[in-house]
Amino acid sequence: MKPGLDCLPGVLDKKRSVIEILQHLEECNIAHFAYYSRTNYIDPSSSGLILQQKDEFRNAVQDILTIYNLSEINLQHAQLAYLSACSTAKNKAACLADEAIHVVSGFQVAGCPHMIGCLWPSVDQVCVEIARGFYTLLVEQGMLHLESRGIAVALHTSVIEVRAQNWKQPLNWAQFVHYRA
Repeated sequence: MKPGLDCLPGVLDKKRSVIEILQHLEECNIAHFAYYSRTNYIDPSSSGLILQQKDEFRNAVQDILTIYNLSEINLQHAQLAYLSACSTAKNKAACLADEAIHVVSGFQVAGCPHMIGCLWPSVDQVCVEIARGFYTLLVEQGMLHLESRGIAVALHTSVIEVRAQNWKQPLNWAQFVHYRA
């Protein structure tokens, strides 16, 4: 099976609320988010991933999966959270410059041992290429063994492959980071 070509078990096929996502997170071992993130400079624990859904009148409504929400759950089954969203590993609050309070650290606090995030805004197509390469390499190595070196090597290799095509544009490919709890 190649990622992106077959139906992946457990993929949520419709837009969910924060409550529904939190419930699913507690049951899954890999979570991949391709959303936008939001930073709250005054209250960093209110920073998070922006989820969009439709209300009963089919109007777009935004909901935020916050760092605070994540701090209240236990991701005992989680092995990897891949946050393919802008600036998920960046703390923009000047008053907390010496703290590591960002969306990636929220998953770490919740108990996820491996997180992939971005240090600055991302280009959608590059995010897709990096993720495709990353998951393909994980499958090739035997996805059941999500250990530190395998995850780090898969991300590094994927970034290197994209860098080879766009080496003059490091802002497009150099923002991806792997955190280990």
